[in-house]
Amino acid sequence: MNPWKTIRRMTPAAIVATVIFALPLTIACPSAFAQDIEATQDDAVAEIQATGTPDEQSTDQQPTQEMGTETAAEVPQTGDTDDMPDTSTVLENPKHMWNQQNNTEDGTNSDTSQPRSRMRAQAGTQWTTSNGVKTFLHGNGEVFASPAASVIDVSEWQGDIDWNKVKQSGVDGVILRLGFCNNLDIRFERNLQEVRRLNIPYGIYLFSYADNAKWATIEANFVAQQMQRYGLNDMTYPVFYDLEQWNAWNWSDGKHTAPTTPAQYNTVVNAFTSTMANNGHRNIQIYSYLHYFRTALNDPNILSLAGWVAQYNTRCDYDFPYYTGTHKWQYTSSGTVNGISGNVDMNAFGLDAASSGGSGSTVVDGVTIPSNDYTGWITQNNNTYWFDSGRMAKNKEVCVSGSWYWFDANGAMAHGVRWLNSSGGKWVYYHISSGKMQYGEQYLNYDREHTGWYYFEPGTGKMAHGVRWLNSSGGKWVYYHISSGKMQYGEQYLNYDREHTGWY
Repeated sequence: MNPWKTIRRMTPAAIVATVIFALPLTIACPSAFAQDIEATQDDAVAEIQATGTPDEQSTDQQPTQEMGTETAAEVPQTGDTDDMPDTSTVLENPKHMWNQQNNTEDGTNSDTSQPRSRMRAQAGTQWTTSNGVKTFLHGNGEVFASPAASVIDVSEWQGDIDWNKVKQSGVDGVILRLGFCNNLDIRFERNLQEVRRLNIPYGIYLFSYADNAKWATIEANFVAQQMQRYGLNDMTYPVFYDLEQWNAWNWSDGKHTAPTTPAQYNTVVNAFTSTMANNGHRNIQIYSYLHYFRTALNDPNILSLAGWVAQYNTRCDYDFPYYTGTHKWQYTSSGTVNGISGNVDMNAFGLDAASSGGSGSTVVDGVTIPSNDYTGWITQNNNTYWFDSGRMAKNKEVCVSGSWYWFDANGAMAHGVRWLNSSGGKWVYYHISSGKMQYGEQYLNYDREHTGWYYFEPGTGKMAHGVRWLNSSGGKWVYYHISSGKMQYGEQYLNYDREHTGWY
C-alpha cells in the first residue's frame, strides 16, 4: 500500500538514558536458529512465549504516544544469549501492507510518495446486485465473487475511527490489525470494542517479521496469547498471516533479512501454523500480494493457505491455486469510507452461498448448505466440511482437486497425524491448517507428541519407519523411529530386522 513510515518505539527509560548520557541505544538481535536438522536435537524447536505489549493510547491522528514518547518492541529472550546484547530490538512499525514490488503484476504506482493505483484500482471494479445477491465485478464485467462482502482492513494508521459512521456506510466486515511481530497495534483494543459493540463481522491479521521458525513461533504465541486475552472466539473471518518482503533495516539491529525462497518461507509458515494449532487455532490464512505469491511464496503448501491477495488493478489475475476456500481480493489502498480519515484498504471477500443466507439454503446434519444438491466446501463453527450433491462426507477419505482429505464421524475435516485402515493400514499426516495429505519430509510441531522431522512416502503418504536414504542436504542416511516415525539423533541401538541390528 502506501510507503512505509519510520516510527521508532522506545521505552521511557531508553529515552531518558539517551538524553542524559547521550549514548546510542544498544540494539539486540536474536541468536541464529539452527536449521540443519543434523545439528539439532529431537526437541530443537521449543515453544517460545512472546512477551505481551502494554496497552497504549494516543489521541493524535498518527500512531505515536502522548508527550511524544514511543514504546519499544520487546524481543523475548530464548535462553541462548551468547550473541544477544542486553537491550531490546526496535522494529519499524509497518504501514499495512506491502512495499512496491512489481508494477505490472501488482498494479502499483512508480512514485512511492503517492497512494498507489488510484486510477487502475477503481476504474472498472464495481459492486452490483445479481439475483438479489451482492456481487463484485472485474473491470470487464466478469464476476469475481457472488455472493460477496465489502470488507475493509484497518490499523493504528487510520487513527481514531468513527465506527458508527463506518457501520452506516454499508461496510460488511473488517479485518483488524492485531499487530506486527510481537507488538500490539495501539488501536486494536478500541477497534475491537467498537466492532463488537456494533456487531460488525471481523477478523484479525498480524504483519510478520519472522525470518526463521523461531521467530514464527514467537509470532504465533503472541497471536494466541492476545486471542486468549481478548476472548477472540467470536470472529467471522480467519486469522491472516501477513507475509511481505521487508528489508534488513526494518530490524534496527540490521541482522535480519526477509526470507526470499519458498523453502525458507515454508519453515516460517509451518512453524506459525503448527504453533497456532497447538494453541487450538486452525483457521489460518495467508495474505500477500500477487508478485510475492508467484515468487517467494510459490509453494503448494503455502499457496494452499493463500486466501487473500492484494492486486491493485481492474481485475484480479490470481487464480488461487491449491486453495479451496472462498477468494478474497484487496483491490485498492485508496478507498474512502465515511468515518475514516484518509485512504483505506478495500476488499471483496467471496462468501459461500450458505453464509450469505440465501433463500434456497437447507440444513444437513446441523450444517447449513445453499441447496439440497450442493457440492463444495462449507466452513461453520471453526470446522470445515465437504458436501457432494448435498451429502456430507463422513468417516472417509475424499480427493478434492487432486488432494486427499479425511473427514471424521461428524464430517469435520481432520488435521494432524491419523491412522488409516486403507492399503493394509498406515499413518499419514493431514496439514494442520489446510487438511491436505502431505508427502516427503515434514517438520511437525503441533503438539508435544508430534514435534520433530518425519517422512511420508510420495504417492501414498505413508509414514516412514527405520533407516532411509534422503536426497536432501547432499544425500544422507537417517533413522526414523520404528514406532513413532520421528527422526532420531545421536547413538541409537537398532534391532528391527536382520540388516539393522546393532549400534548406530
